[in-house]
Amino acid sequence: MPRATRILASFFVLQSSLFCAPCQAAENVFSDAGSEASGVRLTRTSSDEARISNNYVTLVIRKGAPGAACLYRLGEQTNNGPVLRPAAGDGEKAKAITAFRIIENNPDKALVEVDSVTTSDRNITTRYLLRKNSPIIEVQPGEGMERLLVESMSRYAV
Repeated sequence: MPRATRILASFFVLQSSLFCAPCQAAENVFSDAGSEASGVRLTRTSSDEARISNNYVTLVIRKGAPGAACLYRLGEQTNNGPVLRPAAGDGEKAKAITAFRIIENNPDKALVEVDSVTTSDRNITTRYLLRKNSPIIEVQPGEGMERLLVESMSRYAV
């Protein structure tokens, strides 16, 4: 039974030094940036990919990818952010996303449940929640998930 833990990732602190290429940045992946009334938008680009976005971040969930890829906005530019990769308690990383389900989709928030498989074929379930007008992605551990790896290339190491 997973612990009732929530992991929050904010991109205000990360914006200056991240650069990785987990997915291609696309036009119009964000909700209207200047509008306070803009909400959360869930776009299913194909049967293998879904994007959840608000006016700050976009979470790209793609079957076969090792984790959910983040895009963030810096001014008018869309930038690649970290990959949120779930792991089991012993540290074994998710190898690939096998399925995802849209649990909740409304203008205030969107919740997607993602199933992944490790290299030893163990299942890991993760829930991602994105709220309106918030740069925070909530990660809720499901069955088999006890860790979250935030993978990103950086120009600097501290």
